[in-house]
Amino acid sequence: MGESDATIVSMILAGDPRGLNRFLSRYGHMLAEYIRALTGDDNDLFSAVYEDVLVDILKQLRVLAGTHETPEIKKLSGKGELLRPIFESAARTVRRRFPDLLKASEEPKASPLPVDDLAAFANSIDHVDFKTLLEGLAGPERELLVLRYRLGFDYAEISNIIREARVQLEERLVNARHHFRARLFASQQKAMV
Repeated sequence: MGESDATIVSMILAGDPRGLNRFLSRYGHMLAEYIRALTGDDNDLFSAVYEDVLVDILKQLRVLAGTHETPEIKKLSGKGELLRPIFESAARTVRRRFPDLLKASEEPKASPLPVDDLAAFANSIDHVDFKTLLEGLAGPERELLVLRYRLGFDYAEISNIIREARVQLEERLVNARHHFRARLFASQQKAMV
């Protein structure tokens, strides 16, 4: 399964089912993680979003290729070169078809952890339910945290994916980290009581 992205796209466009299998093997888990961060445990919503995102990505590949002999496809010489276009397409699909997923909810209030409790917090971090903490954040914050910290995109890539100025993006990411940290500390304070 060492094919380049160009080979995989050519296989998909030629109707070879192995192309889609290889595409999903390479990128499907990252797409699933991104979409799961936005939809939470709602499997029906997850399925609908994932299906729409995949359909749009396949359409985008056809547009990118025109025919499977175009120079744009031949430029995809390595692995992972489709990553940014895939997530740009996914972000556009989510924003266009599922705007409610990205509506901001009420901002959580910070609840600082007293310095004396830091040792207890450090010892109890293994028992944190990060999934629940992440689901408690607003959709746009979950999206940014997953793109940056789970999928490893840098600020410039995220800025291109979600079509937002880098300065605004950095500010929103700082706020998202702050809100996540506040929820984390609050959950630890409850656990220590």
